[in-house]
Amino acid sequence: MTAGSFTFYNSKSKTGITFGAEAQYQFTKVFALSGGVMYTQKGATYDTKGFSTNLTDLKGNTYKYNIDEDIKLKLDYLTIPILANVYVAKGLALKAGIQPEIAINKKMQIQTSITPSDNPFITSTNSDVKNVSTFGLSIPIGISYEYHNFVADARYNLGLTNIEKEKASGAKHQNIAITIGYKIIL
Repeated sequence: MTAGSFTFYNSKSKTGITFGAEAQYQFTKVFALSGGVMYTQKGATYDTKGFSTNLTDLKGNTYKYNIDEDIKLKLDYLTIPILANVYVAKGLALKAGIQPEIAINKKMQIQTSITPSDNPFITSTNSDVKNVSTFGLSIPIGISYEYHNFVADARYNLGLTNIEKEKASGAKHQNIAITIGYKIIL
């Protein structure tokens, strides 16, 4: 993640929510295709608490720049999973496909302080992130189990596209989604 002129690589996962709807067409007892629309929260926390460096302005004055808390990246996506479902046993399906992702909210929360001599200037920002791509693509791979119209689903999404527009870090989304739903048969 790039914050100003600094790039940070060490991140921790973020827990979020996923909800939406999917529709499935059953071609045979073994094979089905599904498509859906989901709201998904993604992001990361970067290990930046305690980062400190000296900055020099155009007049030659030196300031101490500190990041006082871990940077939090909060991303909300509209995801569109399109999956092939192969039923290997009654109610048990293996699934894989492709998932376009559209960022609908991109925020970074950062708290910094700049110290010129003895008078610190502290700022806390919750701002839009400009360098995060609006469109992404991933491959969802998962397994689901249906029992009396209740469906438990676990998926791993492997990102294909870079999160950042400039591709400076080469970071791609990787996340696990566990959902429980109810299947309505029409």
